[in-house]
Amino acid sequence: MILSSKGSSPDDEAYRRSVRNMTVVIAAVLAVLAASLTIPPLVNPVHEQFQKSSFTTSPLGFNLFVAVNTTRIASGQSVSISAWIENTMNRINNITASNLWPLGPLWTRPCTAGWPIGIGVMQGYFTIDNISAGRLLTLWYQTPRCPVSSYSPEFFLVQPSGSRAIVTFANGIQQWDLNATASFKGYIVGQGEPAPFRGVYTVVVADEWGDIALTHFSSS
Repeated sequence: MILSSKGSSPDDEAYRRSVRNMTVVIAAVLAVLAASLTIPPLVNPVHEQFQKSSFTTSPLGFNLFVAVNTTRIASGQSVSISAWIENTMNRINNITASNLWPLGPLWTRPCTAGWPIGIGVMQGYFTIDNISAGRLLTLWYQTPRCPVSSYSPEFFLVQPSGSRAIVTFANGIQQWDLNATASFKGYIVGQGEPAPFRGVYTVVVADEWGDIALTHFSSS
């Protein structure tokens, strides 16, 4: 015997409702997956792709490096950030001092006028393509009291395949290791109140010749 649609049993109607509900659920899951793929990384960063270090190659014959001690810290803990320049030539690289900082203000080594490398942190996930949209935080760091020389470098004679440099000034020469490491517990907000890191952050290292290197970390 053949039943018409009008003569469908209650079991048939329940089955159809179940199929419709399952279709709605699958559509919702697919929509969420599609959104997760299209939402900008600033909102939905891929934490598994965070790297402890990276570098950029300068047209002046050196690499600018950035590194963090970890890509994930607990709230209230410090992140240690290192920055350094490494000559890629097998001879002395004579680099003229410049002032082409691509962004600022950056943290530089205390008590050293004309230090050519700066460190910064931005809240959110940024890449080299949209770094100009970020805002540098005032990092929570205790700056030591010390005299600062009024002379700034004129030339950096960087040793082959390394970071050691003979730095020339108007009043003489010095030897510098073009690297710096500092630990930061957070950033300053409002009237000088410290705030711990919480969320995703972009670490920015830049030099006075316009080069930028980036990496990231997160804090729970």
